[in-house]
Amino acid sequence: MAVASQGETLCPVLLVQVGFRSGTVYLWTGYGPLIWNGQTFIGTGVLGKVDPATDTSDLSAQGVIFSMEGIDSSMISLAIGNVVQGLSAKMWLGIMSNANALIADPALIFSGLTDVCKVTDDGPTSTISLTCENKLARLAIPSSRRFTADDQAIDWPGDRGFDYVPGLQDTSILFR
Repeated sequence: MAVASQGETLCPVLLVQVGFRSGTVYLWTGYGPLIWNGQTFIGTGVLGKVDPATDTSDLSAQGVIFSMEGIDSSMISLAIGNVVQGLSAKMWLGIMSNANALIADPALIFSGLTDVCKVTDDGPTSTISLTCENKLARLAIPSSRRFTADDQAIDWPGDRGFDYVPGLQDTSILFR
């Protein structure tokens, strides 16, 4: 891919893998089917849109929004019913050759988890937008777990190590 990017003409494409309740969907920004990595990616042509994933220097979690425009309104309930939070979502940047073949080893540019689905209904057609969050967003969620014997028993029934923690709270330990 590095060699192809140095060529005179470039034809970049995006490949998207998104998990849904009914299974994983594979899409790409071209026309027709594309086989890569053992999967058949369905071409979205001009109907698909991706709000770009961004990188920041402060390690903040940046998401991405995958959209499909011009969807028949009768398909809305099917689409919404298949969205589940926390399933895998990935996006690769690839380059097509002059012979309309995908050059090996597209670069992974986003890896995250599905979040929420938004529908914009314009009458006969609709737009479905799926927001996916970066895995770093999970770090901002406070843990509800505690250092108690009851909490330890959730994962390790019979473990008595945390039975002694309350007695240690007011203990002074002197090092010599």
